[in-house]
Amino acid sequence: MAFACSLAATAQAASSDRAIKACLLARQDPAPRLVIYGSSRAAKFEPAYLGSLLHEKAFNASVSSGTPEDVWAFAHLAHDQARQAPVRALWLLDLESLRPHRFDASLLQTPVLARAFSQAGGVVGPAPEAAHGLAPKICSFTTSVSARYAADGFRAHDFHDTAVENGMTLTQGLKRTLADYGRIYRTRFPHVAPDEVAWVARTIDALNAWGVRPVIVLTPLQPAFKRALGRLGWNQRHDEVLQMLQSLGGRFTLLDASNIGVFGGRASDFYDGVHMRVTNTRRLAAWIAQRARGDLTGP
Repeated sequence: MAFACSLAATAQAASSDRAIKACLLARQDPAPRLVIYGSSRAAKFEPAYLGSLLHEKAFNASVSSGTPEDVWAFAHLAHDQARQAPVRALWLLDLESLRPHRFDASLLQTPVLARAFSQAGGVVGPAPEAAHGLAPKICSFTTSVSARYAADGFRAHDFHDTAVENGMTLTQGLKRTLADYGRIYRTRFPHVAPDEVAWVARTIDALNAWGVRPVIVLTPLQPAFKRALGRLGWNQRHDEVLQMLQSLGGRFTLLDASNIGVFGGRASDFYDGVHMRVTNTRRLAAWIAQRARGDLTGP
């Protein structure tokens, strides 16, 4: 199934990679059997590498500042794209995506994603219409001059790579992200937001109804960054998120990769406090594939 995804329809959302990932997903033929969801922290997670480990065709639907609402929308798109066949789900979940925040309007500016929501604020899905539009010959729009996307959604080059090419060090990256995330934990993340918990539960319900047991992985932090952020409230929010996920019941597989030691990650293989280089995402992919193969593969 191919979805309409014209440049004109997505021009106003071009500053968001949601439109790009929706367009690339629409171009997948055949549809992927495994989709990776998450934020920019998952941007360097290679679908081809994970797919080679699991012998499945995979797609990376992670988006910048990804939220549970994004996962809801992209999961519906992937489900419809596969003609409602089970599409396995790997959700790389950031704690910070569960803080109180406004709904991202770019989800509603991309028609194939907006179909998962009603204007009244309720939920619809899967979409009742077939949406047999024509996908574009090429998804040529981008978020910046440095961003390059592979056909499978992998962000092959981005501003992190440009910064390194221009001399940015890990120490500088850690300083910048600690300042950014320090503000989040001091003023913007006093607790896990009930609305976001509801989106997580709702999305798990939908995936379960489609015959999918999602794998949820708490995303890694650079060790020095993790120690510093822990003192600012990360440790408390981490415990709260674990309790929240456990309260949802055993309808998914949970893996906690926030400590890179569990998957053999290297502290030096980060751009900053939260974004990993491909060398680390491959280690994480291998660890996930070993522990959750049964949930990430299937008929």
